[in-house]
Amino acid sequence: MRGWPDLGRGGPRNTADLPVILLGILGNIKYKTRLEKLAFLCEMEIFKSCKWYDDWKPYMYGPFSLKLLEDMDRLEKDGLVDIHTVKDPFGHDTKEYLLTESGRHKFNELIAPYVKECRQIRESLSKYNMFASNMPLLRKVYNKYPEYAAHSLITENVGRGQRI
Repeated sequence: MRGWPDLGRGGPRNTADLPVILLGILGNIKYKTRLEKLAFLCEMEIFKSCKWYDDWKPYMYGPFSLKLLEDMDRLEKDGLVDIHTVKDPFGHDTKEYLLTESGRHKFNELIAPYVKECRQIRESLSKYNMFASNMPLLRKVYNKYPEYAAHSLITENVGRGQRI
């Protein structure tokens, strides 16, 4: 796993720690798109001083990191995350992510140096994990970071507020 700079808070960490922290705070996360956007906002707005993922790029549904998805697969193989296929509101297959018991232990090991950031995640991002639709989250990302919506296939839908 790729590491990130030592921020003076207990030594270097792995990029895969970010999704463990997100899942530990937010609980299960439905939809790959939601996971990607929550991780993106977490990096851009909460953990500003470090680069968890250096490969964010504009893609079909906004910011995308292949390394994040690779880390999710690795976390599943390591027994820290369960990934289930579920149906979205339109009947399409999508993913649901949640920590295993081992993942919860890992989360508890990680959070001590990041109490402030964990509170910020809970306060600013948890509301986006409660909606059935990704629209409020996509609207926030597309409006605040339009350069990452440049190649989006759904920009017009997000602008019109259609349910996604």
